[in-house]
Amino acid sequence: MSTWIFQGRPDIFMIDTYLRDRRNIWWRATQPRCRKEIRPDDQIFIWRSDGKKRSSGGIVARARVMGPPELVADDAPELRIGGEWKEVDYRVPLEVTEVRPDTSMIKRIFLLQHPILKTLRIHRMRTETNYLVSPEHASALERLWMEAVDGCDLDDERFPEGKESFRAHRIVERNPRLAQAAKEQGIDPYGNLRCQVCGFSFRDRYGPVGDGFIEAHHTLPVSEVPGPHEVSINDIALVCSNCHRMLHLRRPWLTMVQLRSLLRPD
Repeated sequence: MSTWIFQGRPDIFMIDTYLRDRRNIWWRATQPRCRKEIRPDDQIFIWRSDGKKRSSGGIVARARVMGPPELVADDAPELRIGGEWKEVDYRVPLEVTEVRPDTSMIKRIFLLQHPILKTLRIHRMRTETNYLVSPEHASALERLWMEAVDGCDLDDERFPEGKESFRAHRIVERNPRLAQAAKEQGIDPYGNLRCQVCGFSFRDRYGPVGDGFIEAHHTLPVSEVPGPHEVSINDIALVCSNCHRMLHLRRPWLTMVQLRSLLRPD
């Protein structure tokens, strides 16, 4: 799995609106190397350039690659402000997993002072769209992203702690209809949905607010199936949030059987 930086220009495209209003997006793949090397499940840091607002640029969101680059039409022409653009171009399907406010984004002027991230290619070649990130840079970006919390300005030399930060968790459902069908089939005779690894029930734990809630896990990673493919309910496992995270903890993914074997008694 590789890590990339994808850049967008707010002076010619309403990037903030695009990221705020959509979970599934298409990002241009302008560099031939990107089109050849990017793979499903690669991690993306989305970079908003300064545009016309000096020192406002930096990393504002994270996303995950959902498939290979394709020649497709622009999915948001109404957000174009100006500049040259192609209606049909190579674009990468992404799922946006987190969008940060300006108070907890990672600003470019801070990255330029970082002992490792100051050497990112995007600092030297600022006009490209897609940047492959080295493992060293990827690890540093991951740590920095997790450390940045709402209300902590990374331009400041002081790093206040203790402020609570709440982040929304997104459920990965490649096909919402398939996931819903799996959930409907998975309801037990008592109207409950239980994790197929540990047996956890959101309804039992949280009452009516947890009724009908469970996460859909695709047992076959999309990266292992080249090109379009069909899946069935049998390819979906219903799991709680904890087990879902553990299944995705490492590569290759743990199987359901392997994770069950790791469970410890209460």
